[in-house]
Amino acid sequence: MAPSLECDFSYFRHFEPVDRAGYMIYIYHLTKGDANRVRRLLGMPSL
Repeated sequence: MAPSLECDFSYFRHFEPVDRAGYMIYIYHLTKGDANRVRRLLGMPSL
């Protein structure tokens, strides 16, 4: 699946933010394993 050219951050809905900077910037701590788990769910290649 080719990446979309639009700014689509729905990928991050699969993760829980660890903090926030201001009102709209969420901070995530993701391991390679976390990213690959969600990438498999979305039909994307592993990192």
